[in-house]
Amino acid sequence: MPKKPFKMRKAFGKKAIYPSDIGCYTMAIGMGTVDTCLCMGASITLASGIRFGGETEGICCSLGDSTFLHAAMTGHQPHPGTGVTATGESTVQVSLEALAKALGAGLVETVDPYDLDKAIECFQKAKEFPGLSVVIARQPCVIKARRGEAGRKSFAVGEDCAGCQICVDFGCSAIEFENDKARINALCMGCGACAKIYTRIGCRFSPMVASGGADVLLALEPAEALRFAHFLSPEGVALVNTTAVLPVTVTTGKSRYPALQEILAP
Repeated sequence: MPKKPFKMRKAFGKKAIYPSDIGCYTMAIGMGTVDTCLCMGASITLASGIRFGGETEGICCSLGDSTFLHAAMTGHQPHPGTGVTATGESTVQVSLEALAKALGAGLVETVDPYDLDKAIECFQKAKEFPGLSVVIARQPCVIKARRGEAGRKSFAVGEDCAGCQICVDFGCSAIEFENDKARINALCMGCGACAKIYTRIGCRFSPMVASGGADVLLALEPAEALRFAHFLSPEGVALVNTTAVLPVTVTTGKSRYPALQEILAP
């Protein structure tokens, strides 16, 4: 569950507003991505109301597929997006992507939430898009995967753990501390996302670079500097190549590339 809110927060930042909904994703309240939780499907309407109320900060709401379709209150039940009826018979499967576009979303992206870099890029595009955007994080429910054959091999913490607690920021319920060291409990689904969050330099005994812990940030492209700026300490120095490499979404006019002054602003 923590993969999606972690990437939302990285892209939208702490000042953004995060209306959420009722479901497993409500547990992300400890990760700073749940500002509201009212009733089934309310995250979208609350987000809309907040925007029309004059809010200028980024707004990123979250809800699950069952809640979006108002079809399954408790999860693990067939809904129009599964292609299966309540009696287990095959039926037409509603496309969330097509439905989102039909409802007026100008940008619709589908991403594997276990691909951290790609997911953060998708949320960044959604943030910069001048209008309604939708990011669909598509992966099987971890509980359903555990019951079936889709489960992955669990991870483990190496003996060289320094007990820095950097991994706590990720918010995964499978990571806990015991005797001043991190350990992976039985809730681990083996997604491997925790191993990709922080940068390790050099051999296995070198330190991890935490958010706000880097003295120097070397970026070969302006947007890359913006994407990893959270690693730089307040007293740090950023060395940035100012030649932009525009992605296809920018060259086709679907998203805006931030001005160099915005990227380099303190």
